[in-house]
Amino acid sequence: MKFWITTLLFSVALESAGQKLLLGPFLGGQVSQPMYDDKSYEDRYQPAWMPGFQAGMSSVWLASEKFALAHDLYYTQVGKKISGDAGLTQFTEYHQQLGTSVVFRVILGDKRFKYYAGVGPNVRYWLRSNGMANLPELFEIYETNDPLRYTLRMSDGQVSNREVFFITEPNRFQLGIDFNAGVLIPMKRQWLGVDFRYVWGHTNMAKPESTYTSFAFFEDNLEHTHHSVQVSLSYLFSFDLFEITHKGKRTNKKER
Repeated sequence: MKFWITTLLFSVALESAGQKLLLGPFLGGQVSQPMYDDKSYEDRYQPAWMPGFQAGMSSVWLASEKFALAHDLYYTQVGKKISGDAGLTQFTEYHQQLGTSVVFRVILGDKRFKYYAGVGPNVRYWLRSNGMANLPELFEIYETNDPLRYTLRMSDGQVSNREVFFITEPNRFQLGIDFNAGVLIPMKRQWLGVDFRYVWGHTNMAKPESTYTSFAFFEDNLEHTHHSVQVSLSYLFSFDLFEITHKGKRTNKKER
């Protein structure tokens, strides 16, 4: 709790001190992998990296030539893939989330190029998910060799069935930490940003007692976090806040 309070206060202080604002859209790709609390689970089923993407708006408050505060608000699709049973079992899922992050940056470089590195917290809200399953049970029980496409829904008391898996104890709000580095390239009054980020998930997808799949011979669970490596491009417009807020005052002074 102390960490989050400190983060909030420091954010407000930096924004108050900031005299320049960079604001604009960004789009990027990522690869993600689940990391399970139960390490023995990874001996039976092997997680793999899966592609995804994120898109949203980014703002950078320049408190000085050396320090800045970056805010991102975005939509992201996080991929999950696990396999086992000598390749006979395979699950792939995509989780859609809304997220926001606050990253404290240290800036180096000059007017031509600016380099930065930073760290800060992120919060995501789990919207919905879908997936595809391929395992021997499909043929043994349902007599089909075709993969099963399914959706994940937050439980309202219903029980999972063949095509809809209900999650009884989801953690819809999820916390994490962003480790961030990149470069800003000037383009007249705009900036082109190239951003690299490692996202360390801290909150499990669901609580330990949560029920999940309806398969009898498969033990997948949601006691895992997501870790992602991201690369994105942003196009940022530059605003001089001091000039904007004092423009009228200078005009009034001249009129007198």
